[in-house]
Amino acid sequence: MFSRKYPFLLLLLPVIAGIIAREHLPSLTPATCYIIATCALVGIATRAIARPLLPLLACALLFAVSLARSHQPAIAITPGEIYHVNGTCADVIRGNNYIIRSRGYNLYCRVDDTLLKPVVGDRLAFRARLFPVGRSADASGHDPDRYLRQLDVHSRAIPLPGIQRVGSARGIYPACQKARALLARELEQAVKDTTTRALLQALCLGDRSLVSPRVQALFRESGTMHLLAVSGLHVGVIHVMFHFLLGLARLRARARLACILPLLWLFAGITGLSPPTVRAATILSFIIAGKLADRDYNPLNALFASAFVTLLVSPPLLYSASFQMSHAAYAGIILLLPALRVKRENTIRSRVRALLALGVAAQVGTLPLVAYYFHSVNLNSALANIVAVPLATGLLYAGVAILLLPTALATALAFIPVLARRALFLALEQCNRVALPWRDLYPTIWHVLLVYLLALLAIIYLKRRDPLTGKAILVALFLLLLYHATRLHVP
Repeated sequence: MFSRKYPFLLLLLPVIAGIIAREHLPSLTPATCYIIATCALVGIATRAIARPLLPLLACALLFAVSLARSHQPAIAITPGEIYHVNGTCADVIRGNNYIIRSRGYNLYCRVDDTLLKPVVGDRLAFRARLFPVGRSADASGHDPDRYLRQLDVHSRAIPLPGIQRVGSARGIYPACQKARALLARELEQAVKDTTTRALLQALCLGDRSLVSPRVQALFRESGTMHLLAVSGLHVGVIHVMFHFLLGLARLRARARLACILPLLWLFAGITGLSPPTVRAATILSFIIAGKLADRDYNPLNALFASAFVTLLVSPPLLYSASFQMSHAAYAGIILLLPALRVKRENTIRSRVRALLALGVAAQVGTLPLVAYYFHSVNLNSALANIVAVPLATGLLYAGVAILLLPTALATALAFIPVLARRALFLALEQCNRVALPWRDLYPTIWHVLLVYLLALLAIIYLKRRDPLTGKAILVALFLLLLYHATRLHVP
């Protein structure tokens, strides 16, 4: 019964196990992994083993494939030595920081040449001093290279003068990046207020490189930093907009869903195919596909399906804070929101309660991870989101309208997003005056896992009122307290 309800969870677990095992089995080559995967595939195809063992063989297949996919190229470098690099610009992180991909090897470097300004897809040739990305943390738990490892970066490069652009690559990803740059220029022509333009570029195009540190601090202190990164919330808002516009065309439900699916991926494309946008579009695609196929769909299974596909394509994302928190927020909403028993009524009070419940569910889902990665949480961020989410939604719709309208008309109506931005900033400033920060939190990964286990058991108990689940909660709570007590004596 469980395997039929959550089949993608059973597929996801061996994939995660294979990615984690790579850290402990560095000597296992991809060729060996693919030999194991081939043997498992042959066994499944020919049914050479007993039927009850087929699921185990399928798990072995996925485990071996994910183990091979998460293999990093073994390129030995001497720290500080000068190497010739010929590669393609794979991503622009922020400002002048770039990721260069050369023969399956990712380099992080900073290019200060104001005349060069590489874009995604440019082929570059230069000389650089290379330093390996570290894997150690200091006494406080700070790991300066963790973000680079999440991006599957293997080395830092300090380029020497004389970087040359030798060509340009073709493909979907570079084309999406160029489309985003074109739309960014349209925003620059229409919206003269630099702060509003930077915020629109972050909300609509997924590029927050122009958002000032002061504005980022405003969102971070209020617990609404997620609004600056195009993610599930933004894709959901765009989904609602498409649903409404297609409804005005009097399309039937199935035709409306069939039109929404490519439009969602079009939006993902103009945001540069950023990973959070792709994840959100993938989850909604599974849900829409289930509706189009006239099959009962399980939102939680769609979440597992999204994680399964994403990790097979890019295994290093398992260690990405963005990947973990986006799926944790979705899981919190899916699992906790029904337990809050919010009635759907067409009243302002009911809508405010629903929005508050949505914020609480998402915050509970991400709270342990926020404490783990950022060492502090804002306990009233759910209240701040009640005001911030509707205002940010209005600002997002205004930005979409600015992009769709002719430049002359968009320039004349640019005062609308400016007013919306000012209202949003005013609301966040007022929320920050009554902030309830909880700082100096340094949980370990086991703290996080045990807290999530407790939360999952509590949700199951609220739904079923099972005495056995209640006992499991006590056992999990005892393990958490015992582990925390032992950590208190660790020097």
